[in-house]
Amino acid sequence: MKQKLTPEQKAKRIAQIKKELEAVQAKEEKLDIQKKSLIKQQKEYEKKNKLLFFNDPEKGYLGKNGKWESNPIQKKYFEALRNPKYKIYGLVGANRISKTFSSTGVTVLTALRGCFPWEDPNEVGTWFWNSRGWEPPIKIRIVGQDWEKHVKTVIISTIKELWPHSWGFQSRKNGQGVEATWTHPSGSTIEILSNSSESELFEGWNGHIIIYDEPPKRQNRIACARGLVDFQGIEIFAMTLLKEAWIDQDVVNGVDENGQLDKSTIFFKGDIQDNVGFGITQAGVDQFAKTLTEDERSARLRGVPSYKSGIILNMDREIHVVERNFDIPSSWMVDVAIDIGIQKAHDILYLATSPDGRKYVCFEETVSGNGDIIAESIIQKKNRYMLRINRVICDPLAKGNTAGQDFEHSTWSKIDNALNRFDMYLESGSKLKNDGVITINSLLMTVNKIPMLFFFRDLGKTVKQCLNWMYDKEGKPSKKDDDMCENLYRLALLGTEWEEPYAEEYYNPGHEDRDKITGY
Repeated sequence: MKQKLTPEQKAKRIAQIKKELEAVQAKEEKLDIQKKSLIKQQKEYEKKNKLLFFNDPEKGYLGKNGKWESNPIQKKYFEALRNPKYKIYGLVGANRISKTFSSTGVTVLTALRGCFPWEDPNEVGTWFWNSRGWEPPIKIRIVGQDWEKHVKTVIISTIKELWPHSWGFQSRKNGQGVEATWTHPSGSTIEILSNSSESELFEGWNGHIIIYDEPPKRQNRIACARGLVDFQGIEIFAMTLLKEAWIDQDVVNGVDENGQLDKSTIFFKGDIQDNVGFGITQAGVDQFAKTLTEDERSARLRGVPSYKSGIILNMDREIHVVERNFDIPSSWMVDVAIDIGIQKAHDILYLATSPDGRKYVCFEETVSGNGDIIAESIIQKKNRYMLRINRVICDPLAKGNTAGQDFEHSTWSKIDNALNRFDMYLESGSKLKNDGVITINSLLMTVNKIPMLFFFRDLGKTVKQCLNWMYDKEGKPSKKDDDMCENLYRLALLGTEWEEPYAEEYYNPGHEDRDKITGY
């Protein structure tokens, strides 16, 4: 039988239990304080090293402004960074699409670590270095605009927000009081320059990466690019193209040593809407839009440079420029246009029409010489590729003077006589340039939003001229570098529709009884 406690014993026992409960509560309070302290320390660490946690679904540094993850443009850019074939990268377009974040933030840290900052090199390896044959220390140069308004307020603030404090960066100020030199414990260095400085200051450097935050002057770019030779380094353009039109013409739409669109160059163009929900809000965009004129909206919201407001053709490199991954079938109809040069070489352009109405700018040729040589070029192209030539048109100026006394010996006559021997006949091309422009644009994108005109990527001269063809100050199509554009508008105005070939005209490269040189 259990002994009953006396009142004294009961009181003593209750006091003991209270004491034990108080001890437990005190311990729990202490643990709770420690827990809160640890959580606070963790949050402070994450905010000071926030880019290490980018794309982490559990983090939400942006709060109501969106997700702490890559927006659509960034995803494409980050994927391209994995491909070493690219030597020139571009993030261009509207304001506030995270261009500086992606370049000065992510790309710099990727170069220093050998992989994305949120990746563990022990797990993924140093793929960024390995694919390019680089070894640390890595040398990086960032080119901003003026020291006060841009470098200090944009670039330096991005560095201090995004670069991890735990990586132990050391900075040194320049004569303008700007932290322009940064050193990583590995010995890697980051140098910041202002685009407003004299070009001589950009010389004498070598390194792995150059980042242009906003458009550089051409001479500054050239001076910087020289320094990439030793390491086969890369250039990154992060900018809203409000000026420096040469970048669009020479870099974005640049060609390689073979005259083809440079495959080592890749540019991503963004609209401000691409970053809504990833760092900015629609309400913020709408408020910003109210402060802009229509021209400014085009540049700052949609990323269309102001100097390109006069662009003639609605041509999109990503849509209309395609790889030459098939031969032009011998049943397709091919029209040829010749632009005669007086003090320069002649330009010849070929446009193929498929049975479903799609048109392909398939060959280009620049020829020096008289009409016989021009005709021979077309004949050789016809026979070599077994082309079904439909019509051949030429600049009317090739006929000679209006009196006609030179016609017999004119370039026109020589071309026509030579082509006649191969059942081809020369016709005058149209002079209705404005109508031709309308026709080209209607093919580039139909009323049903379907592209019907394409350019093979290896046609460097044609693609570059068509992408950069602009109206002059008088509102007329520019005459500068327009030779292939002239050819194209005349070809478009022919309005060729595919027809089934006659049995006797149809042939294919498999016919062994036809000589590939003479065509007989």
